[in-house]
Amino acid sequence: MNGTEGADFYVPVSNASGVVRSPYEHTQYYLAESWVFGLLATYTCFLTATAVCGNLLMLRVTVEHEELRTPVNYILLNLAVANIAAATCGYPAAALSAFGGYLYLGQAGCNFEGFYCTLGGQVSLWSLAALLGERALVARRPAVKRRVRRRLAVGGVGVAWLMAFSAALPPLLEISRYIPEGLQCSCGVDVYTNKPGLENEAYVLYLFTLHLAVPLSAIAVCSVPSVLVLLTQQEEEEGETTRTALTLTAVFLACWTPYAATTWHVFTHHGDAFSPVALTITAFLAKSSVLWGPLICICMCKRFRKCARRTVHKLRTGKELEDEVGSASAGP
Repeated sequence: MNGTEGADFYVPVSNASGVVRSPYEHTQYYLAESWVFGLLATYTCFLTATAVCGNLLMLRVTVEHEELRTPVNYILLNLAVANIAAATCGYPAAALSAFGGYLYLGQAGCNFEGFYCTLGGQVSLWSLAALLGERALVARRPAVKRRVRRRLAVGGVGVAWLMAFSAALPPLLEISRYIPEGLQCSCGVDVYTNKPGLENEAYVLYLFTLHLAVPLSAIAVCSVPSVLVLLTQQEEEEGETTRTALTLTAVFLACWTPYAATTWHVFTHHGDAFSPVALTITAFLAKSSVLWGPLICICMCKRFRKCARRTVHKLRTGKELEDEVGSASAGP
């Protein structure tokens, strides 16, 4: 066998030489050099700090400026909340485990990280589906009332959280489980074993069909009118919003697709050898998705960028930005 299965873990290394130890009790430096774990810990701390600061700024800018309170921004705010939840609740556990070289927070810490990372990823994925759905609606019916768009956006946010909880909760209810993955310093859904009584296979199939294939199909369908409208878009603001939505979705999928593809391969090839380093790289690439939302909004949205500049200036000096005040108070 190409892996070693324990009571609550699966290490992708054969224990023929007797080197494999429980990741809850012993350091895992036989899987990689200690500096690799240190690098992962530093990277996770960087992600946590930058993602929390960026997404909190995004929340504050949107709340402070009335012109940003649009249906699209309701969904973007939801993305920011999901990113903050994952970065503050899930990532510190991974950073601490990487610093120590093993999961000294135990099974409880593994469940905590796995739950919040799954929850945040699912909220983001379903929110992006809702975001492109709103863009597709505007593309097909440009005259649709803002009140209708607002209701649909709020409904999309609610569905995103409902679906995310239905995906992340079962492993805490002993339907499948969260276990260490890769270098054993982060946790995810158990796609590695067929432990009796946990319904691992049924849960993973449920996860990949309802919680991956369905939102991806919705994104694909809604992307078509969104892309087509860019080719004929006459209103600059709507075109800018659509480009931002498409870019956010593309970057999120670029971060998560390698991890999803790797875990699917592991799930469909139980017992085959796979690299713990490769799986860890894809897992930590997926974690980087929390970083990009604020950067993309600032770089691609002129109105958001202007509001963010005003907010940052006010935070630094306690005063409104002079040119903005002047332009706002200037008469015709």
